[in-house]
Amino acid sequence: MGKLTSSVHPRGQGTTGDRYTADMQQNEAAALVAKRRERAAERWNLDRGVVLVPAGLMLPIAGTDQFHEYHAHPEHQYLAGVGQPGGVLAFDAGEGWTLFVPQPDAAERVWTGDGPSLAAVGEASGLEPVQPASGLGEWLERRRGEPVAIIGNDDITLRATEYGVESWASLEFAADEEESERLRAVVAELRRAKDPRELALMREAAAATHRGHMAGIRKARAGMSERALQIEIEVEFFRAGAERTAYGSIVGGGPNGATLHSTPTSREFGEGELILVDAGAEVGGYASDVTRTYPVGSRFEGVQRDLYALVLGVQERAIAGARPGVEYKDLHLAASVEIAQGLVDLGLLRGD
Repeated sequence: MGKLTSSVHPRGQGTTGDRYTADMQQNEAAALVAKRRERAAERWNLDRGVVLVPAGLMLPIAGTDQFHEYHAHPEHQYLAGVGQPGGVLAFDAGEGWTLFVPQPDAAERVWTGDGPSLAAVGEASGLEPVQPASGLGEWLERRRGEPVAIIGNDDITLRATEYGVESWASLEFAADEEESERLRAVVAELRRAKDPRELALMREAAAATHRGHMAGIRKARAGMSERALQIEIEVEFFRAGAERTAYGSIVGGGPNGATLHSTPTSREFGEGELILVDAGAEVGGYASDVTRTYPVGSRFEGVQRDLYALVLGVQERAIAGARPGVEYKDLHLAASVEIAQGLVDLGLLRGD
């Protein structure tokens, strides 16, 4: 099935659900998200109390009436399967899960339309019925004085009224930061192993990223600007189904390629120089992050070729070493040591 229609928040955007591949039907995807919540609740092992997992609110751009592009907090997206600005996934140790989602008022509909119904959000999340965000304050009031842990975005304590809660302090919750960290660690551990839904989204993001990078390699030429190459790469991300770029694309030619987070400029590439591209596509909240370096022209020459061969060999050995039970940090360290030694062998570094 295709992607569920996105909810457009005033001045921002959220999602009613992740994208699905053809073999991942909506009800199957929602069932997988429900299983995540089941595992989290089981491992939390709470006898009493409340856990709140806010998605986060829109962040304004200072001095304007605009807002930064919206990203739901990943812990909320993971457990809810949706990512609406101002949404809150709430857990009561005795009653289970409830999802609260804002609904646009009449004035907001003029700008953004109706957005998804609560029923549509419920189908995507596997939580029905979904409650309007206006009901969160009353839900919390009934649990006044209970132990509370907050994971996801903790802006709910600072911007409570924007979540529909009149006064956070008046609820007299016994906030437990240590318990919040324990619960967050449980979710982080659960997220390490990817379920079929996540793997499908990661493969889509990787495929879109591959398509964009290959377009960049084909189209890069002397006289082309960094910004122009960025556009060629990113347009292929979106043609391949990306919902956004995973982060600000880095495109640097010549000396700019040595700056780790070089913003693309109007600088034009020279014949034979190297271009560094660090760019990725995002699909359903899952990102691909790929960095590649290639020459303007068809061939690596001289030391460029030596460096390319060094990096390629280390990469292939790292990939071969990736298997169950191996920590990525160990692969990273081994690759870093091998790269450093290779640079010494090439005479580009000194030391041991």
